[in-house]
Amino acid sequence: YLDHITARIQLQIDAYRKEENIPERLFAILERQHAELTALREHAASGTNVLLQSPRRYGKTSLCRKTQHALVAEGYVCVDVDFFGVDSVDETARRIARGVARGIHSRQSLLDKGKRYLSAFRAFRPVLRPNQESGFEVGIERVGDVPDGRTLLDDTLQDMARFIQEGHFPCHFVFDEFQEITRLKESGLIEGLIRGAIQG
Repeated sequence: YLDHITARIQLQIDAYRKEENIPERLFAILERQHAELTALREHAASGTNVLLQSPRRYGKTSLCRKTQHALVAEGYVCVDVDFFGVDSVDETARRIARGVARGIHSRQSLLDKGKRYLSAFRAFRPVLRPNQESGFEVGIERVGDVPDGRTLLDDTLQDMARFIQEGHFPCHFVFDEFQEITRLKESGLIEGLIRGAIQG
């Protein structure tokens, strides 16, 4: 998808260059968009962490989903975690675990070959529930009693890291609405654990 967008931008640049009286500012904008989209694609493929920041409703989520759609076609496990409305450390961990389970299931069904990856999960267990639209929906359940949210989140992030380190597939993660975490009283703890997992 990104290749189509960058190609379309390049076509616009080439077409406008043939016209007279086109403001140079337009070329600067188009060339910047082309460069940023190319960089985003390269960062996704290389595993570089990227922060997308802009006002609401500017298309960040859409761009991330389209990037992940292109990566799935290349064999990636793509994990999309939406933190909108998250209200606790436990809920943060649950959303990450659900995102990982869904990402794996979309790459290889957890009903079939994908079930061999279930050993990577210790904090949560993927659960398949019947769904009229798609047949099955991937959910998660906690495994055992975890004394506190910090331990649960740490265990979940270790599960995520274990799956990545086993190297079955290249992985790509999107944490959408990450700013929602800053509203929680445990925001420093959550951000620290997530950043530590990302950088570790």
